[in-house]
Amino acid sequence: HGSIENMVENMETSFVESDGLSIAYQLWGRGARNLVVVPGMVSHLEAPLERPGYIQWINAISSMGRLIVFDKRGNGMSDRIQGAPTLDERVMDIEAVMDAADMDSATLIGVSEGASLACVYAAMRPERVERLALCGGYARGRLARGYLSEDGLDQALIQFRKNWGKPNQPHPFSGFGPDPDDTEGQKAFAQFQRMSATPTTVASLFELAARIDIRALLPSISQPTLVIHREDEEPNGREAAEDILYLIPAT
Repeated sequence: HGSIENMVENMETSFVESDGLSIAYQLWGRGARNLVVVPGMVSHLEAPLERPGYIQWINAISSMGRLIVFDKRGNGMSDRIQGAPTLDERVMDIEAVMDAADMDSATLIGVSEGASLACVYAAMRPERVERLALCGGYARGRLARGYLSEDGLDQALIQFRKNWGKPNQPHPFSGFGPDPDDTEGQKAFAQFQRMSATPTTVASLFELAARIDIRALLPSISQPTLVIHREDEEPNGREAAEDILYLIPAT
């Protein structure tokens, strides 16, 4: 317990330039193995540091080696942007933080949308990716998979712009928050939303994620790949695992 407290107390958030933007990152742990967590659609490096569960998760992963966590462009402590970046632009943030930490190669741990970005980077720079662990990821976004219509996407974007950062207000991420009767939890969740991205940015990022379709590049991925999703995740969790396990050659 004391070592975890020391980790948090001594943690520093650093910045590296990527395409003229400042990308915030943290480096945890020690050892020969390199690991990089590629976050989901929104994140904030320092917001969860007071949550014991998050610190325990970081401590467990960083016990295996040097671990980078970072905020992608448009998120958290990294530079905000107008509109949504392309996938190719976002994956370069992975390379920037790896260069900053002198990591020639690493295992990428992709979470949600970050799993798609990890796959893109593994295909683009195979010499720098040793393994992939894809958690709750997908090869096709909600629109590309047919779970969301163009009209449904438009309504979702309106909800993001109107309700993002407000407690107990509907938008596509509100289901991931605490119980509606948990007043303090709802306030904390709303604060995290405001810290992680602006309403217009998160709407743009959600549209980008909804349109993702990386199936064409999956056969070029040769790294050993672990695909993980919860049993209670929405249906595209299992279908994404089947897509990726089927399309990535066995290694």
